[in-house]
Amino acid sequence: MSEATPAPAPAERESVVARAPHTSRPPVEPIAVAIPEATRVAGVSRSSLYPAIMAGEIESAVIGRRRVVILASLRAWIMRHVARPAS
Repeated sequence: MSEATPAPAPAERESVVARAPHTSRPPVEPIAVAIPEATRVAGVSRSSLYPAIMAGEIESAVIGRRRVVILASLRAWIMRHVARPAS
C-alpha cells in the first residue's frame, strides 16, 4: 500500500488559499486614472496638473465625486513639454 501524503500545516494552507487564481488574460491597461495616480505616473505635482486640466490641456472626467484623467491626454501633454534640441 502507498502512504497518504500528510496534510499541510495550517500556515501552508493559508498561503495556498491567499494566492490569487491564475488567469490567462493579459493585464488591462486603464484608460483613465484618479488624480493621485496621474501625478505619480506623470511625475508632476497636483499643483502642476490641476491648472492644465482646468485650462483644457489635459482631458478629464468627473465620475460621481471623483475626477479621473484620461491617460492618452496626459501622455500627449507630457510629450508637448519634452525639451527638443535646438536646430
